[in-house]
Amino acid sequence: MTKNRDYHIESKVLSTFDYFSTIQALEEVYQNYSCIRKTLLAPTGSKLQTVAAFIFRQMHPDVQIVYPVTKQFKLGEYEYSQGCREIWGIHFNGFLKFTSSLESYRKQL
Repeated sequence: MTKNRDYHIESKVLSTFDYFSTIQALEEVYQNYSCIRKTLLAPTGSKLQTVAAFIFRQMHPDVQIVYPVTKQFKLGEYEYSQGCREIWGIHFNGFLKFTSSLESYRKQL
């Protein structure tokens, strides 16, 4: 016997560079569903979106993150992409203080 399950699928288009908007989108989903569903993230977007997933997880320790690993990666005739145009980085002044502030956010909820 197969159970009929109702699934609700939403999609959002987010910038690969604006990790704040990713955190806001995750927070919206969390607020809407965390009381009735488990939250599991499998970040497959940009590196900054993965950083956003980490920050979001620090804000909500009940969220589970599963990092997907591909068996192979192939773009056109190259096995991996070659070179880069620019290097981007985020500098967190006082990373421990930053993560502690996320814990404070948690306690306010």
